[in-house]
Amino acid sequence: LNGKLDEAVDEMEKALGFDAQSTFLATELAGLYSEKGNIQKAILICEKTLAVNSRDVDARLLLANLYLNSRNYQDALREYLKVTELEPRNPEALLYTGILYGEAKDYDKAVSTFRMLLTIDPDHLMGNYYLAKTLSEVQQYITAEAIYKKTLALKSGFEPAALELGRLLEKQEKNDQAAETYRAYININPHSVNVRLKLADLLLKLKKPEEAEKELRETLTWGKGSREIAYRLGLFYLESDRYEKAAEIIRELLNTNPDD
Repeated sequence: LNGKLDEAVDEMEKALGFDAQSTFLATELAGLYSEKGNIQKAILICEKTLAVNSRDVDARLLLANLYLNSRNYQDALREYLKVTELEPRNPEALLYTGILYGEAKDYDKAVSTFRMLLTIDPDHLMGNYYLAKTLSEVQQYITAEAIYKKTLALKSGFEPAALELGRLLEKQEKNDQAAETYRAYININPHSVNVRLKLADLLLKLKKPEEAEKELRETLTWGKGSREIAYRLGLFYLESDRYEKAAEIIRELLNTNPDD
């Protein structure tokens, strides 16, 4: 794969040599350098391209993404905002602008940006998800709950939305609804270790140890060999004074990891 990328870079460099003013070829080359992991080289090419044509949306969007991947969030936000000035309905730029506002805890701007994105595309999966997440941060729980549900209606197998909705319902003490949310997701995706663990924790909180044990057992089956899950199940048995069961789990764990 690296050999093919090197070959593609060489070919693109040659093409750019014949047409040095082509911002399209320069942006393509920057993208190839990014794939190779040479982010600084890719950034340099984008900056040179934008010095020739500051209104090149593709180059500016790529530059923003490169800054984001480099965790240079301030410069990334600046470039995404410039993209939205050039192309106000650009969904990628709006999404990441909203995310960066949220990370900076500028929640009002984050919410307004996500709402702008959803005006353009009401069914934008990540736009809905991040809007719900931001609204949850500012304690607009009812609206956030509705938007998480819409997100899951758009993609029922979207695990982050199921987990966040469950957490939000638990935060509001709507524990039965949270359990229903986790179970509904498990019906679609039975091998989801994260959601099964959340359900098991909730069932323990609700003092339903038999149901919690079932979920922990199922989780261990799907996450076979997982040290953390085995410890949690063993701890559950110890706290329930079921020492033989706890010893059985520990023996199984040692069979898998004899040096533990």
